[in-house]
Amino acid sequence: MAHSNKRISKRRYSEALCKQCNHPFTPTDARQKYCTPQHRIDYHNDKRKVEDKPYKEFNLIFKKNYNILIEIFNSAQYQQNEAVHENLLLQLGFIFDHYHTTDISRLNGNIIFFTFDYGLEFIGDENNKIYKIHKQNKIN
Repeated sequence: MAHSNKRISKRRYSEALCKQCNHPFTPTDARQKYCTPQHRIDYHNDKRKVEDKPYKEFNLIFKKNYNILIEIFNSAQYQQNEAVHENLLLQLGFIFDHYHTTDISRLNGNIIFFTFDYGLEFIGDENNKIYKIHKQNKIN
C-alpha cells in the first residue's frame, strides 16, 4: 500500500457561509471563505467588474471619440474642406469634454484637444462652430 506524504489536518472548523452563494459549508482551512474554487474566482471577477466600470466607460468614450476623428479625417469631404462642423461631430456621438492632452497651434495659438494622436481645434466663431482635425505628427 502506497503511503501519501500529504498532510491532512484533523482540525474541524465551524460551518461558514460562502461569500459568493451564501450557502453553508464546512471549511477545510480557517481562512477558507468560499465553498469551491470557482466561487472564489466568480466573487473576485464580479468585484473587479464593479470596480473597473468607471474606467471602462471612460475608455469607451475615448475610443469612440478617436474612431470618429479618424473617420472624419480620412473622409474625402474633410480632405477637401479641411474643416468639420460641430453638428456632424455631435451627430456621430462625439463627446467634447473627453480628451487625452492639449497642445497649442503654432499658427494661431488656439488650443488643440487631443484624443491619442488626433486633435480637434476650434477655428470658427459662436455662430459657425467649425473645427479642424490634426494628426499629431503633422500639427500646423
